[in-house]
Amino acid sequence: MGPAPTSPDSRRTPPPFRRPEHRFSRLLTLAPILFLALFALDNLRAPTLVHPEAYGRIVFYGTSAGRGLRGELEKIFDYRKGESYFFGEKIYRARLLNYAFDLLDAKSLRFLNAFAPYGARSASHFLLTALAVLSLFFAFKSLRPGLPASSAALLAAFPATFPQLLVQNGFYFRPAKILSFFTAAFLFLVWTKLRTTDFKRLLQDKKKFILWLISVGLLGLLTTADEQAIVMVAVFLLLMIAVSFRTRNFLPVLSFLLPALYFAVHTLFIDPWLAAKFAGLKLDGGYPNPLRLFTLAPGLLTAALSVSLYQLQAVFGDPLDSGRWALAALALALFLLLGRRVFENRRRTKNAEPLGDILRPPLALLACLFAAFYAMTVRHPPIVAWPDLTRGGYYYLPLALCFYLCFVHVLHRLGFLGKPANRVLLACVLILWAVGNFLAAASARQVIATGHLGAAVELQARMRKDLARPVDDLERAATSYPPGERLFLHWYRTHVGKTF
Repeated sequence: MGPAPTSPDSRRTPPPFRRPEHRFSRLLTLAPILFLALFALDNLRAPTLVHPEAYGRIVFYGTSAGRGLRGELEKIFDYRKGESYFFGEKIYRARLLNYAFDLLDAKSLRFLNAFAPYGARSASHFLLTALAVLSLFFAFKSLRPGLPASSAALLAAFPATFPQLLVQNGFYFRPAKILSFFTAAFLFLVWTKLRTTDFKRLLQDKKKFILWLISVGLLGLLTTADEQAIVMVAVFLLLMIAVSFRTRNFLPVLSFLLPALYFAVHTLFIDPWLAAKFAGLKLDGGYPNPLRLFTLAPGLLTAALSVSLYQLQAVFGDPLDSGRWALAALALALFLLLGRRVFENRRRTKNAEPLGDILRPPLALLACLFAAFYAMTVRHPPIVAWPDLTRGGYYYLPLALCFYLCFVHVLHRLGFLGKPANRVLLACVLILWAVGNFLAAASARQVIATGHLGAAVELQARMRKDLARPVDDLERAATSYPPGERLFLHWYRTHVGKTF
């Protein structure tokens, strides 16, 4: 008996998994795995570097106070140690959560090195990076309902390849900016969840209301992480106020207003009380007159703008770093091809959203963040003057993520993410950018090694050799170190081990 007859249509139409828009869809699954693998691989190749300002904090937070849990927690409220260089006095800064994660990092050095050669690495860097990627995954799922999990994972995992983030893999300084990085991701998640919900519907769903309270409480806590965290909450609040007059939905405004109010109450009343009760400290007035931070300095303004634009391109493959023009050109060609398809689709779509309405919110967000970044440069000019700081990326982590989130949001509003073929092509572009970012991190470390931390890099190369010596030889070698480094070296060998 011969084969069953088939219709002409069935011969012409391939099965769904063979359609052109699905042929390479496996990239959507493999790409996020590649991004996380690059993050892990960079961690394996990255040499550890402890910032000299962290020596004293590691010893302070890592040494037991001898009074149980209360004695350890009391350290969080002693801002002099948290902001000190070898315990010297410094001005008060309302970033209690940063000190808590400093404590976690110092304690984790002892715990993790007991099981594996972990070295002098920041545990909070990896923990908060993972939490940020997870937050972004759920945010992108909420941003575009129906977006496949593989595509949401693609978009969420790409920030793990930012050169600004990769350079921090082996760098032990302080967790303030990675906390701000997570704050930006969590703010975006909260906004995507609330943008289509009003307060009346929220009250009708007990589960959502409880989650909302937890989210607002967490945002309030995150405002005590760093100045950049509270600035981002304030910027989101201003944007939500502007948008609410058009949407008549004031729930996002309330959601960002409450954390901002908590920060004010915490700074004026809660933090001084905690510092007095647990550390016996009377807080000083903090930073000098904040109005000075907005003094116009044309040279600094130009430098801040230049560095901001540099950080923007660094997120997307860092083509300005030498040796990757071909890679950047290929990524740009693919991106322009995809852009052409999207705009052709917009021309065929009736009542397409005006381009100005799409671009206005992200541009307003970036303008506000740039103003805050400029204020930071007035306070600390070296972050735009020293090449090792501009390439190091520590101060620019939140800004880099906001660039990327604005980029994805514009793609979403343009309908860029709607078709599988578009998402596959986007995956190709992101893969090329991720490879460029991975290569850029290696060259950035070379710049750091010759910058203001160059002496620390050379000194810590000696420390690695001396830590491997017998105790008596280490004692003799330690006499040649400055007091702070000597104290750290003794503590590290006693409590952590030989792996640095």
